[in-house]
Amino acid sequence: MRKPIRHHPIFLDTPSLITHEEGDTAVLFCSVSNLGDHTVSWRRLPNPSPLTIGPDSWTQDPRVQAEHVPNSSQWNLVIERVSVADAGQYECQVSRRRTLKRQMVTLIVREKPVAKLPRIEISGDNLIRIGSRLSLVCNATLLDVSAERVAWWKDGQPLTLDNEDRFKVHTRVSSTGFASGVISSKLELKDARVTDSGVYLCRSTERAQMAGVKVEVQGESTLKRADEGQGYADAPRVQVTEKLTENGAKSATDIFSYSICVITISCQLLTALPPLFVPRDNYNKLEANVQGGHVA
Repeated sequence: MRKPIRHHPIFLDTPSLITHEEGDTAVLFCSVSNLGDHTVSWRRLPNPSPLTIGPDSWTQDPRVQAEHVPNSSQWNLVIERVSVADAGQYECQVSRRRTLKRQMVTLIVREKPVAKLPRIEISGDNLIRIGSRLSLVCNATLLDVSAERVAWWKDGQPLTLDNEDRFKVHTRVSSTGFASGVISSKLELKDARVTDSGVYLCRSTERAQMAGVKVEVQGESTLKRADEGQGYADAPRVQVTEKLTENGAKSATDIFSYSICVITISCQLLTALPPLFVPRDNYNKLEANVQGGHVA
């Protein structure tokens, strides 16, 4: 009488290289036909201790478990919230009386790319003379150019351009990748007036990011000698101004809850005439005025 033919377990083709990003649920596949009464187990090399045996988990790591669909050949290893530390070689084993059948699977885990936060910056002159042209440029990086725009504000109020011919805004959008890009908005003002002085803000609709600059429009200034009362037309004047930008600790205006703080101090010399001669008798008085924050 012939003995019944026994079929030995056979590994079926499954991926031998698995790649995931951090945080994914990684599935390492192992498919065995003709398993019979044999058992499938998983281990991570070179550790001899099993991670799973049959449908049961043999590790204290709750993220690791066996996945088996009844009446199927699949005996997979599942690792939830996979990390870079989980990368390496894993072995699917089928136990026999005297030998083991093995199949290797390599797991690669890539670090999750750090998302680049949108940035917004503003540039331009912040000290101009009456009648000159004001030009401010706002550049903002975007995550979604299709839904993005930049709005201009002055002293806490939206800058309305419909009824003001002196203001013009030019906007240009350039793409830097899928859906992302850079938007550049240029605000121009001709024939500047003293009333145009104030805090100008550009704000992106995406994440409500904001940057700003304090602009001052000034007329001619004169330095007079204290003893003779003589004036010097177009005498040099030093003006200290503040530039505002995003992500600070102080509010730019009461109407906004977005934080803007002073990060740079700029000193600008409007004219470049020869040094002014001051008699020694009047030097102390002039020095005291300058230190007090004004020139008279």
